[in-house]
Amino acid sequence: MIAKIVSAIEKYNMLSYGQTVIVGLSGGADSVALTHALISLKEEYGIKLLAAHVNHCIRGEESDRDEKFVTGFCEKYGITLKTLRFNVPEESEKTGESEEECGRRIRYEFFNSIADENSVIATAHNFNDSVETFFINLTRGTGLKGLCSIPAKRGNIIRPLINCTRDEIELYCKENGLSFVTDSTNLDEDYTRNKIRHSVLPVMSEINPSFFSLMERTFENLQTDEGYLSALASGFLTLYLDDGKVPADSLFAEPESVRNRVIIKMCADSSAGIPDRKHIELISDLLKSKKGGAVQLNYEFYAVCRDNFFFIEKRKEQTPAWEIKLSSFDGETETPSGKYIFKHLSEKDLQFVQKNVLENAFDCDKISGSVFIRSRKDGDTVRPKNRGVTKTLKKLFLEERIPVEKRNDVAVLSDDNGVFLIENICVDERVKITKDTKNIITMAKGE
Repeated sequence: MIAKIVSAIEKYNMLSYGQTVIVGLSGGADSVALTHALISLKEEYGIKLLAAHVNHCIRGEESDRDEKFVTGFCEKYGITLKTLRFNVPEESEKTGESEEECGRRIRYEFFNSIADENSVIATAHNFNDSVETFFINLTRGTGLKGLCSIPAKRGNIIRPLINCTRDEIELYCKENGLSFVTDSTNLDEDYTRNKIRHSVLPVMSEINPSFFSLMERTFENLQTDEGYLSALASGFLTLYLDDGKVPADSLFAEPESVRNRVIIKMCADSSAGIPDRKHIELISDLLKSKKGGAVQLNYEFYAVCRDNFFFIEKRKEQTPAWEIKLSSFDGETETPSGKYIFKHLSEKDLQFVQKNVLENAFDCDKISGSVFIRSRKDGDTVRPKNRGVTKTLKKLFLEERIPVEKRNDVAVLSDDNGVFLIENICVDERVKITKDTKNIITMAKGE
């Protein structure tokens, strides 16, 4: 087994001389074998060892037993131990995560909290774990990367046991007189992984006794293909990425397998997380349409197409809804969206007024009742002049490609009969300027 560990360390360049290796030590056979093996390789690689253990408080006394065992193991071998006691069941109820997802998040947050720039985190994932993950991903529907299963190295996380089978690990423990604890949940068939471990894999091995060695070859083939496609995606980004943006038409022209990887990498690199299949399809539709728009990835991030560029944008805080009653159309009015200036124009002034100014001009004599300058409201509608249709403001904002977070910054004028002007977008038919207009008002945004 040691030979396989050394081979993985060398192949994936897992260790550098002088590094601190933080070993995730649960007390199970895998983590005990990994820790013991790294102790034997300590001088060869010039590394320092630090163990980290999380008591998830899921299994009551059994969890406390595991913590006690780990403490004794580290004392015996002279390893510094960092522990965290965290009530995962309580936390998962608050967050809505499964206990398994929550526990994993807490573990890695803890490991990273004690790591520094000269540390790597070693976890005890083995070859059986990879095969189980392969089947889990397969049952959920996945792409090539999901079929590649658990990577040997990702960022500061290394997995030296990734090529070792569970049988080899248990044999190593036996040959070296290593005791370990057993997690009773590993026998619980309610867990998907355990069903695959206890029911699926034995059948596969029965069908073909060489199943595990053949899976090793399968992983190699899958990882080779995934590496090639990922390299093409990285090449695209090297060529086109500028200030976080890539040309939308160039991205859509890429083969789908490359395009999807570019989208995934841009999302991940911007801290938006890995998009699911649905979001990737919506983004591809956006690229294809060439109309621009945005796909909401999660609460914080959007994938955006604008002016033939594709980029990931963090949600900006929206200006709260606002409303101010206008006593007159004279001078300046300060609003949360900025300063607005109202001016009276005569008929003679029209010949000197630029066309864009008239987009924010209206017939003052056609206003009815109280006038407000405000942000949009649900249910607002307007009948844009000369277009013969009534539209909701929501639809107009979509047509004008105004981002959601900026929509409360667009000033709306309304009277007792409803909206009659939307800043820089349109004037309502009922207040439009005609040859009979005598009293013209313009609205412009100040500096």
